[in-house]
Amino acid sequence: MAELVVFSKHVFLFTLMVFLGWYVHGEGVPYLPLPCVTHDNRTVCWCSLNYSYVNCSGQGLDFIPRLPSNTIFLDMSNNTLTDLSSNITKNITNKHLSLLNISHNHISFIENGFLAELDNLTTLDVSTNPLSIANLTISLKNNSRKLETIFMEGMKWTQFPYDVMKVLENTTLTKVSVNNNSLAAFGNEIFPHMSNLVTLQLSANNIRYFHGNKTFPYLPNLTYLDLSDNFINNVNLSGANSLRYLSLSSNDLTDLPVCCSNNNSLLPKLRDLFMDNNCISVLMMDNINCLDELHLLNISATRIQSIESYTFAKLKKIHTITIERTESLHKQNSVKEYAFSNPSLKRLFIRYNQINFNPHEVDVAKIFENCINLTNLDLSGNNLQKLKEMDWKRLLQNVPNLIYLDISDSKMLYLPKYIPHVLTNLRTFHFEKNQAKILRTNYFIHFRHLTTLLLNDNKFTTITSEMLPDEFIRHLQYLDLAYNPFECNCDLLWFLTLTKKLSRNDTKLTLYDYPEHYECAGGKGETTLKDASITKRGCLLRYQTNKIIECTCAAVIIILLSISLVYRYRWRLRYLKYIFTLHRRKDVASSNEAFTHDIYVSCSRSDLKIVWDRILSKLEEESLNVFVRHMHISPGTLELQGILKAMDESKLIMLCLSDTFAQNHLCEFETAMAINRSLTVGTWTIIVIVLEELSSENVTKTIHRLIQDDEHILWDKSEETNNSYNWTRLLRRIRGLDNVNPS
Repeated sequence: MAELVVFSKHVFLFTLMVFLGWYVHGEGVPYLPLPCVTHDNRTVCWCSLNYSYVNCSGQGLDFIPRLPSNTIFLDMSNNTLTDLSSNITKNITNKHLSLLNISHNHISFIENGFLAELDNLTTLDVSTNPLSIANLTISLKNNSRKLETIFMEGMKWTQFPYDVMKVLENTTLTKVSVNNNSLAAFGNEIFPHMSNLVTLQLSANNIRYFHGNKTFPYLPNLTYLDLSDNFINNVNLSGANSLRYLSLSSNDLTDLPVCCSNNNSLLPKLRDLFMDNNCISVLMMDNINCLDELHLLNISATRIQSIESYTFAKLKKIHTITIERTESLHKQNSVKEYAFSNPSLKRLFIRYNQINFNPHEVDVAKIFENCINLTNLDLSGNNLQKLKEMDWKRLLQNVPNLIYLDISDSKMLYLPKYIPHVLTNLRTFHFEKNQAKILRTNYFIHFRHLTTLLLNDNKFTTITSEMLPDEFIRHLQYLDLAYNPFECNCDLLWFLTLTKKLSRNDTKLTLYDYPEHYECAGGKGETTLKDASITKRGCLLRYQTNKIIECTCAAVIIILLSISLVYRYRWRLRYLKYIFTLHRRKDVASSNEAFTHDIYVSCSRSDLKIVWDRILSKLEEESLNVFVRHMHISPGTLELQGILKAMDESKLIMLCLSDTFAQNHLCEFETAMAINRSLTVGTWTIIVIVLEELSSENVTKTIHRLIQDDEHILWDKSEETNNSYNWTRLLRRIRGLDNVNPS
């Protein structure tokens, strides 16, 4: 904090010097460092073009060199000056200096009357010198009444320099900075009456108590008070009627300061209140609700556990609320419904609090209820991954006027699709440091006013023209896609072309961090997108090659499938082929005289002898013509053709089932053809004889269909005497089968 204060001070001094140099001389020429003063053959000072600003900073000088006669702004900081006496300062020929910076030296003594000679001095910086309050007080007596700003920072003082203020009581002093000292208290003495003092900086001290009743009444125009980075645990703000800016950051306060008394405001003009980095655990809003002019409230990095409903609703003109780095909000349901309800709120920053936005615990549609005028919303660094698509729509539907949205570093896996439809006025969109992998086609085309889009540090592998259409690119001014794992292939060709176009400044679009942080995925830092060798011609050739490969693969797959289907239904296909080539009879049952054989018998070769001895020989004794494949197909005849021809010429088909039958492919073919024939002619022409109990692995779907009812005949092939009943059933089936319909 102390370093920030010092940096801010130097920025102020530099800006003041440059601005005043332009204003006094009216040249409007920017400051250019020109060597203008030498010592021992080296340049020790640099001047502006008109020699009014002289910078001799950091040259190790223990004296002030001879300066140009029209020097108005002198910077002697960071040297080794030990005192300011007439001998040391005789080279200041122009006693009308407006600014003198002697900070960061070793000055312990300033000669009485020295500063009084600088009758035009408006800004004095004596910071970080071993000066005593007493010596500085004496040196400032009879000083120019034009002094406006004095810096007394880093002096290691333990007391506020009230005596210095007394000698400056009647000056035009507007700003006093006593930052980065060791002040243990403030307000224990009456402050000299200084009607012109506007800014008082007391940051980075050891102040524990601040009582304004001895200060504010004597500073009627004080508007800026910085008490940050102290140890304040008690503060009294009575009488601060003109205060507009108050910083109590980084102190030990456990509550918001009491700014109200009897429903009246103690700080009626306060606009900015900084309470970050304190020990506040509960927001006692009644302490500040009377601040009718409050525009900005910063309560970051505190210990608050939750933000209750309507917390800020009574702040009539609140414009900006900042709640950052408050880890105590990480617990579940820490942000209540209507938490930020206030129609005057325009800027809301709730960053890096790890807040869990869980739609199952709070109605997300009511979190920003009555925030219709909100224009800037920063939700980065919170846990938003539990919000579904419709949750995003409900969350943002009450803030349609947003022009700035930041949902970076929030563990998001995708870009919510409803954001472009709900936030049509968005101008700046931050989606950095998330885990999104895909940009939806034409997602950004609905952002008609978007000028800044930051998508760096995600998982995007490619960017196409459909993702960033030309009509969107035309009004985009800033784009960041750095630190994404791009795959350098032909899919990225459009984006590579765009980056080259942008690098030539052909458009108004600026691509952040290009080309340094745009690398090909899987690389080790050697291959950037700028060096990727991907051409349109190569991609066209690769496209054609890919098409050929795809077509070839498709053809191979079709062929393999066809072969598989042909093999799977080979018996049926062979049967169909025979039907078409031999013009098979469609009504084989129309006349018994059309059949050559009475019965076609299908059995395995191992069962042939038993079947012949026990069944077929007796059938022939009954004057029945029996056809058996193993015995009656003529030599030289194709076996399948002979089987089909014989089956067509047979009135009945007998299937003799056994384990060897079920395992034989030709028996399987004969069974399939027999069933197909029965279904074709509309008459069940199959007689099923089971020779033995079949093993379960041999009972196929077809065989199970044949034996699932009681129509089959169970024939014991081991004992002939027990089959008389089966023989009777068989003969009856043969003689009466014409009237049986297929089931």
